[in-house]
Amino acid sequence: MTLMNIKSIYISSALLILVTILSTQFELVEDWKATHWVMSYDLEFIKRGAIGSITSDLFTLPISLEQISLAAYCVYFLLSIFLILYVVPAFKDDLPLITLLLSSGFALQQLGYDIGRFDHIVLLLTLVTLKIAPLCKNNPALVTILLILLSALSMLVHEAAALIAIPLTFSALSISIIKNEKSYLCPSVYLASSICIFFAIIIMGSPITSPEQWVAFLQSKADFVINLNSAAVTHNSLQDNILISFERLITTKTANRMLLVFIFSSAYIYIIYRIFQKQLINENRSIAFLTLLPIMATIPLFFLGLDYYRWIALAMLNTLLILTFLRHMTEKKPINASRKTLFILATFTLYAGPLGISIALPDRLMLFRSIHSLF
Repeated sequence: MTLMNIKSIYISSALLILVTILSTQFELVEDWKATHWVMSYDLEFIKRGAIGSITSDLFTLPISLEQISLAAYCVYFLLSIFLILYVVPAFKDDLPLITLLLSSGFALQQLGYDIGRFDHIVLLLTLVTLKIAPLCKNNPALVTILLILLSALSMLVHEAAALIAIPLTFSALSISIIKNEKSYLCPSVYLASSICIFFAIIIMGSPITSPEQWVAFLQSKADFVINLNSAAVTHNSLQDNILISFERLITTKTANRMLLVFIFSSAYIYIIYRIFQKQLINENRSIAFLTLLPIMATIPLFFLGLDYYRWIALAMLNTLLILTFLRHMTEKKPINASRKTLFILATFTLYAGPLGISIALPDRLMLFRSIHSLF
């Protein structure tokens, strides 16, 4: 076993233990997220119903919070392993840096804070697509079909995959095609198919049953009290979500919070910019655009949902993933981050937690008051 493998195993183990303990505190999945796990196709075709249909077959009804939590933690564990094993080898010359990035607020900590979200499953499927995409050099048609099927499954899990996973997979497939000098038909077919599947899910996935019937159906499958607000999400139209999100987005409170997030994520943004510089310096404009596409595609999320910290985290994680993919496909150039940069990253990670919303870290308000009392 090489020294690199030993270091990777050590880093992976340390991150998994640290992040799981700090970010989750071994709590049960809350009712908002758990309600999504019992939504299924048993009554009718519904968006976000894929996981509920699977859990209905795996578990004895009614499903408990403990069962859902067990499934959610297993998914989180697998995602953590896959994420580490995919990202770390691409930064083998910058292990301290990538350790801090993976344990920062936009990676495993944020995912650990949100145990039970379908984002974990979408990201897990996306990591599989990133591993499959380079195989297009041998059989482009088969790879494209597999990617379409995986992307369809992602959108059946959660329609937000259209902005989180599809652009990332499209960019990965397109970069692979460019690097291997294959036909551009495969990425075009993949993108067109994914768009059609997305609109089919949105149009056909709106429930025809009344909200009361829907809640009664969900309650019959769960031994916990269904969260009414979570159950109502399926009845909200795209226009409803945009209106609610836009009204919240333009408030002063949101602006102040976004400013705080920007301050505490500035170190991460700087180091990712450095990685961009290193990797894209000798690449053509097409690859530069494809690298930026998965990041730009997350912008509409801010107008479709209120989970702004979650969208920021996903945007930054997508950035890391597409850069990791590019490093796997090209020369892995050392970042050579200074000790000062690493110290700032470590400080921000310990203080800010998952972009300032960690429930596992000490109350920062008490710290502010203590500092204020000195003056």
